Amino acid sequence: MKKKYEFEIELATVWDGYPDFYSGHGHFGCSKDLVACLPIHFPINYGETVREILDNIIEAFNSGDYIEFLTDDEEEQDAIREWLTEEVIEQCFKDALEPGTKMEERFFKEDIEPIPEGEFEYPVLILHFHIWRAEGNTVSGKGGEIE
Repeated sequence: MKKKYEFEIELATVWDGYPDFYSGHGHFGCSKDLVACLPIHFPINYGETVREILDNIIEAFNSGDYIEFLTDDEEEQDAIREWLTEEVIEQCFKDALEPGTKMEERFFKEDIEPIPEGEFEYPVLILHFHIWRAEGNTVSGKGGEIE
């Protein structure tokens, strides 16, 4: 009989800048209920809207299987792959935004001028989505339905 797995997701890390200055991300000492981490990264120019950032996250998610599993249970890994969809990631991202954020507004609110096209090197946005083993919670993610 197959086990029933339930998961939750959170946006654990959001970092922007030049990759040479990124100090990394690790899971040493984390709870055993942290079962996977999905790292996403892509170049940015600081002029992106919230929608463009979300579109880049989904594109990066669909470009390959980059899930870092922290569980050795292959059945649980398969369940995570099946559960982790564009909709779950999109809702998690939206839940992490400040209330009232509009999809057409600029994602980076600081007074950083957008980097002109054609630059040799662009900064990157690095995000880590943590997938947790849930206790009796729904498998639809923390955020409920997608709007």
